[in-house]
Amino acid sequence: MRYEPTRTPQISNNEDWRTIVQNAYRWLADEFRRISDGAIELFSVADYTAIGHVNSNGSLPDSYYIAGFNNGTALTVGVPSANVLRAIPFIAPGRGSKLSQLAFNVTVLGVGSARIGIYNSKSKYDIYPDKLLDQSADISITSIGVKTYASTVQLQPGALYWLAMVSDGTPTLRCGDLSGSEVPKIIPHAAALGTTPSLGLSVAYPYAALPTTFPASAAFITALPVPALAYRFGA
Repeated sequence: MRYEPTRTPQISNNEDWRTIVQNAYRWLADEFRRISDGAIELFSVADYTAIGHVNSNGSLPDSYYIAGFNNGTALTVGVPSANVLRAIPFIAPGRGSKLSQLAFNVTVLGVGSARIGIYNSKSKYDIYPDKLLDQSADISITSIGVKTYASTVQLQPGALYWLAMVSDGTPTLRCGDLSGSEVPKIIPHAAALGTTPSLGLSVAYPYAALPTTFPASAAFITALPVPALAYRFGA
């Protein structure tokens, strides 16, 4: 049978390259699905980033995405050490989006404060966290519950960002599990090829406002606890 493609995506001179690639990928995936009667499905990280996102003002209940974790395993709790800056990566939706909140959950109160913020990456080829885009003021950790910061950073389609947190106390936080099924393949495995996958980056940092440029020489996070740093979209 002769193959007859459907109309190919139109390219405009003023379109961002990410949009062009994503439209081409969607078209190619649709073509494979069509000519194989659904037997062939293309899937990659692009599928996740190409979809939309849950708007906090939408029809679903209030909700958050958690940086660095899939929905495969229940979250746990832990007591991250103080004066350590931790950064966990996530990929922005492919249609672009604006944040409305950053959040973390204190399950057993502590003493002191914490700060949460967001960094971009150095480039599309170097995903190390780079410039600070936004951060909270001091957030008290002396009471339990979800602690939030209203952030309105506009995310670029399909770009990689890092949620970061530091505290001067040791409250018990909602944390992620480092099981292999729970860690998306965003950052590479540590060079030692140990049993625990890499989930984020950490570096010693005396509690203060988050640095405007992420410190160099951060190490992979390969041990618990890893705080569950959350974000939601407003539009």
